Amino acid sequence: MKSGLSIKGIIFDLDGVITRTDHLHFLSWNRISTKYNLIFNEEINKSLLGLSRPDSINKILEFNNKTMPQELRNQICEEKNEIYKEYLNELSEKNIIDGVIELLDYLDARSIKYAIGSSSKNTMFILERLGLKNRFKYIVDGTMVKEAKPNPEIFLKAASLMNIEPKDILVIEDGEAGIIAANNGGFNSVEFGLNEYKVTPNYKVTNILDIKSIIEAKNKPQIVFSDIDGTLITPDHKVTPKTKEAVLKLKENGIQFVLVSARSPSGIYTIMNQIGIKCPIIAYSGGLVLDENGKELYSKGFSKSLAKEVIDYIESHNLDLSYNVFSNDTWVVKTRDDERIIWQEGVVEFESTPGGIEKLVNNAPIHKFLLICNPHKTLEIEKELQEAFPNLTIVKSGKRLIEVMEKGVSKEIGVKTYAQFLNIDIKDCMAFGDNYNDIEMLEAVGTPIVMGNAPEDLKKKFKLIAKDNKSDGIYYSLIGLKII
Repeated sequence: MKSGLSIKGIIFDLDGVITRTDHLHFLSWNRISTKYNLIFNEEINKSLLGLSRPDSINKILEFNNKTMPQELRNQICEEKNEIYKEYLNELSEKNIIDGVIELLDYLDARSIKYAIGSSSKNTMFILERLGLKNRFKYIVDGTMVKEAKPNPEIFLKAASLMNIEPKDILVIEDGEAGIIAANNGGFNSVEFGLNEYKVTPNYKVTNILDIKSIIEAKNKPQIVFSDIDGTLITPDHKVTPKTKEAVLKLKENGIQFVLVSARSPSGIYTIMNQIGIKCPIIAYSGGLVLDENGKELYSKGFSKSLAKEVIDYIESHNLDLSYNVFSNDTWVVKTRDDERIIWQEGVVEFESTPGGIEKLVNNAPIHKFLLICNPHKTLEIEKELQEAFPNLTIVKSGKRLIEVMEKGVSKEIGVKTYAQFLNIDIKDCMAFGDNYNDIEMLEAVGTPIVMGNAPEDLKKKFKLIAKDNKSDGIYYSLIGLKII
């Protein structure tokens, strides 16, 4: 399966990346070295970055060309740790490296997971002193692994906790052992700081916020799905010049743009004509998927006989609504003289066919009923029909609109079907939506964006909120995320 969104998770080293404790390690090892008549300096301290205490004392002894019994080495490690913990008590939020909190906020807003992967057995205590313990959902430290860096065990365990493949994770390290571990584990390694290591990382940064640029360069969606009404177009059913510019730039950048709507194909084509493009479409809220040449890729509808049952129920119960029946690209209504039908024809800019469902051939799949209701009774009607027809999908899609479709039809199924057709991971896709019938589609993709004009409870479900559809929300979101 093709993968475009390469960065789905971040693993942070702790010392030297989240906070600077290398000077505390230096002070601690220096005191121990003085006590045991060992040479210790900044050069040796730098070589210890990312190493466990046992590996560190071995390195110090190697530099001094000395040996010690294992029991004494263990004792020195314990003494060093006690001294180090005394210094750690001085840590506070002030010791967090500049830019770290802003980067974490950035990752949260984009639903990118992140973890701590540190050899330090004091990780939990340090995070607590920094006020970050509850910020990291995934933490792997020296107490949880058998092998220290440069073995990649720490990072592999963090990747497993996040349920993300190493190839889709950035590992941010300031130590040579950590960079080697990341490279050996198949991760994207990032060297943070001004170092001169022999090992080559995938990226080098001196400012932690430069991580954002790496993510934005890598995380270009392969497909952008967009709802139409309330999302792509304004309340007067127009595509603004900036929105048109955004769509055209997507196509110039090789990013597929797909229109997803409850509308029929003809209702979608009128919007495509405004933009001046040909693109794949997902019509009837996922019931019909067509490629950019109109070739059917997927279709799911219910029978004409069941459609008759729905109509009989509506008419016998005098429900305050007007119904529209859609099959493929045919739109039939009882009469075109109905004010609600006239309104709908104005919205989609083409005409319905009067005469009712009898106009359709017997084996025609019914892709959708669109019910235009008294806006004060929409919820009541929705509930009643759901109880009467539990085997159909019945969902409110606007203040006065209800959609009736075959069970299992949804925008989620539509976008997944199209992505699968192209062998693209749905998590490597982006989607824009504004209403309740967009929720499953938004939850399916890797980057969901809700329009500013969406209901407040819907906006609370997602982190990325665009400007409203009157204010070029799609354009400014794509610009802000550096997609175009």
